[in-house]
Amino acid sequence: MKTKMNLTGKIYTIELLSGMIFYSLGILFITPPTTPEIIKNLAIGLMILVLLLIMVVTILTNKEKLDERALNNFYKSSNTTFFFILIFLLVVGIVVYFIPMGLNLSPAIISFILAVILILHGSTFRSLELSGK
Repeated sequence: MKTKMNLTGKIYTIELLSGMIFYSLGILFITPPTTPEIIKNLAIGLMILVLLLIMVVTILTNKEKLDERALNNFYKSSNTTFFFILIFLLVVGIVVYFIPMGLNLSPAIISFILAVILILHGSTFRSLELSGK
């Protein structure tokens, strides 16, 4: 039996899958090279390809529009995510100011941070939608 996904579930799925893609890229960047290098690239590349295919199928399933309540919940979750990002950056800035340390932002760390941001936004949007506010 095939069930149709509503629009909020579609948005949540897209954000979760894009967070998983950034997390997979972070894993690709942080893992050491394997003996035949094609194994690591092929495995993670296939995983990213499957995630992209699921995302494209999810995007193309239906064409409905967000209602006003869902749009307000989307804006609230965006503001909540932005607030948490600002607080996180402020705390990290204060810690780095008082405890000098060399921070090395590699592409893996940036990918992990992007994944956390997307999953935080998706989960706050989903929780606001489930609470019905």
